[in-house]
Amino acid sequence: MSYRFDDYALDPRTRRLTRRGHEIAVEPRVFDLVVYLVAQRPRAVGRDELIAAVWGRVDGSDATLAQAILKARRLFGDDGSAQRTIRTVARFGYQWVAATEEGDEAPAAPPATSEAAQAIPPGPRRLAAWPIMLALGAALVLVASIATWTRVQRTPETSTQEASARTVPGLVLVAPADVHSAIAEDGWMRLGLMAMSADALRTLPGRAVVPNETALAVAAQDMQDLEHLRAATGAATIVTIDARRDGERWLLDATVSSADGSRQSLGTESTDAVAGGAALAREIRGALAPDEHGESSAAPDVIATAARMQSAILEGHADRALALSEAASDAIKAAPEIVLLRARAMNRVGRAADAVAALDALIAQAGATSPAWLALAWSTHGYGELVLGAPEVADADFRRALAASGGDRTETGRAWRGLGNAQAAEGAFDDAEASYLRARLELEAGGDRLLLAHLYDDLG
Repeated sequence: MSYRFDDYALDPRTRRLTRRGHEIAVEPRVFDLVVYLVAQRPRAVGRDELIAAVWGRVDGSDATLAQAILKARRLFGDDGSAQRTIRTVARFGYQWVAATEEGDEAPAAPPATSEAAQAIPPGPRRLAAWPIMLALGAALVLVASIATWTRVQRTPETSTQEASARTVPGLVLVAPADVHSAIAEDGWMRLGLMAMSADALRTLPGRAVVPNETALAVAAQDMQDLEHLRAATGAATIVTIDARRDGERWLLDATVSSADGSRQSLGTESTDAVAGGAALAREIRGALAPDEHGESSAAPDVIATAARMQSAILEGHADRALALSEAASDAIKAAPEIVLLRARAMNRVGRAADAVAALDALIAQAGATSPAWLALAWSTHGYGELVLGAPEVADADFRRALAASGGDRTETGRAWRGLGNAQAAEGAFDDAEASYLRARLELEAGGDRLLLAHLYDDLG
């Protein structure tokens, strides 16, 4: 999908922005920001959602976002007063407002000299050339290596066998839902439906699910390009969801796309968005495992609250997630799914002590059993202890998480990474490096590319 507005052409597939045929140099994050806003132009996008989508919460902040918006506007001769392309939505975020047309064609190849290059006059030539050439060569090698990791050839000649060879067998990516509704309150469904379907698939034998944070960050680049999503995560199966409001009804459709080129279409409709989302999640699960009849035993109200809380957390609104849980009944608050989400939200808003206390009570309920949520509970508990400055306690927590993780490679990878963090905080750097390397082996198979990026920083 490419876009045209005013004299500009934007192609996310080739990562090019051109004006009247001349290519314009754009910083990678600024390019990603523009693509995300243009793709989401029918609605305003919250600041936290933008940070999560473009920066993946690796190094994003309100100040970083403000600088990127400033640079994005300058690309189009816009500013905070005119707001011809990007409108500021007070106390919320931003929206793309320039009249935009969609197309499938890529912009024509630019002339040998770009508009940006023509605008730069020749400078003095007093410096020796070889240091500059060495630096340029190193930069080109780095760019080439990054491009090799993040991009894949998407030419029509690429065979399904080649696509299959690049994927991790059994790995599933559920992309953010495409929601068609003019009602602002329906906005939670974009990430809520994704989370509901991903949760329904996590317990399938022989399957691993790309974490929601990674799915959100990857889909921010180009949610419509399945090859991009497949290359960025290694997912053998990609699930896309379309939700359309039709009066009082919701028409929910899903497409399950495999690396071998096969596709399966599913659908359901309901007057209740949560009930429809849960039904669609069951259909997706059944399509991936026709002979497996297990499903969530959670009550519908728990599923509804969990979906809305996950949507809020993914958008960066941990405080809103806590408010949703506070408004729920005591029975819903006591559900393990809700306690875990509350603890995650508490850790994010600086209430680590409250998170640890809530998890202590939840873990005590497990007793001598090992429920499916136990590994995540111990890992979340460990991160809370790290924040509280107790790495030796966190060390023991992550070891318990490893013991309870079973065959979940993503959860095992998170626990190994947490153990490495605890060991590093204790000064046991050799042990920490060994734990990080174990984490890398697990996370590469589990498709958590976003956490892998954090892990590489840890190893450094």
